[in-house]
Amino acid sequence: MGRTFTSFEAGERTYPVLSASQRDQLNRIAPSIDGALRYFPCCVRLRVGQLVDRVYLVEAQSYISVWGVWPDQDAHKHEVKIEDVVEIFESPTRMPVNFANELYRAGESGMGYTVFTMRFRDGSEHAVATGNAIDFVPFPAGQTAADIIEVVPHHGHARAVDSTQPYYWCIYGSVKPHAA
Repeated sequence: MGRTFTSFEAGERTYPVLSASQRDQLNRIAPSIDGALRYFPCCVRLRVGQLVDRVYLVEAQSYISVWGVWPDQDAHKHEVKIEDVVEIFESPTRMPVNFANELYRAGESGMGYTVFTMRFRDGSEHAVATGNAIDFVPFPAGQTAADIIEVVPHHGHARAVDSTQPYYWCIYGSVKPHAA
């Protein structure tokens, strides 16, 4: 019995470019780097006054090159529209950039997931299993990102807690057309 697969093409998109003010605010945030992709883990204030934490601001071409599907084409992804954003600042809940970058350099632990252990100042450890975007993970009670002293990539599979922190994508800029 054969399977039939339907080809999928994400399609080209044009998202609004960052305003001068948004660009200035984004430039104050150290990005997490995963290969050619620069994630900006942010908290944003929307035009309606609502604060939204755990937002990845990402340039459109870089995003689609890595993820292959736009946020609105994946039922498991959540999106904030850049045109609704009036203020951008670093997320208070992001993993420290040096540890996030260490995990991104280590790569995924298996197809589509990453497991790692965080070690804290008080000697405790917390293992996490998450997807391939790792900046927003749950911390155990009494611990914050500032308490992390080390991360150990691919360690803690048997005791890892699933990351249940919802996060949002906020895409900006254009996608270059494919060469024919």
